[in-house]
Amino acid sequence: MNNRSVSNGVMAGLALIVISLVFYFINPKILLGWAGSISWLVIIYFMYKAVAGDRAENGGGISFGEAFKSSFLVYLVATLISTIFTYVLINFIDTGMLDLIKETQMEAMDKMSGFLGEEATAEAKAELEKQGGQFGIGTSLMGWLFGLIFGAIIALIVAAVMKKDGGNHYQEA
Repeated sequence: MNNRSVSNGVMAGLALIVISLVFYFINPKILLGWAGSISWLVIIYFMYKAVAGDRAENGGGISFGEAFKSSFLVYLVATLISTIFTYVLINFIDTGMLDLIKETQMEAMDKMSGFLGEEATAEAKAELEKQGGQFGIGTSLMGWLFGLIFGAIIALIVAAVMKKDGGNHYQEA
């Protein structure tokens, strides 16, 4: 396990918590909107930072595989920390966030009604009502696991940008 990646993942996770709290205190609805874009920038910065450190430690070179492992580990740690925080926030600190999430999802469905059609929109809204705005540990973990796909894509991009021949690719950490 790469200590640099873990420590950068922890720092990114803590940064995500701070960003979430700032937006939460400004307007909780921001958390459900464009705040995610800022979160991605934070994660990408710490992914880059970890890979750059590994590359420098390795004599200026890093393989694509090593760069991917390093950047993806940052993503895993950061988003796990952020997911746990979000779960605690929604389920224990401010349970009213569930209503805000449900309201935001309903608004999104209304905006997509032209694309989905009225019948499909009505069915999706009925399903959301039936679920009752649940945000349990299972929902949180499923969201985190689904997010791993996007995290892996970003890690692949970071690795492709950061890989560099030269140096000792097999140096023990």
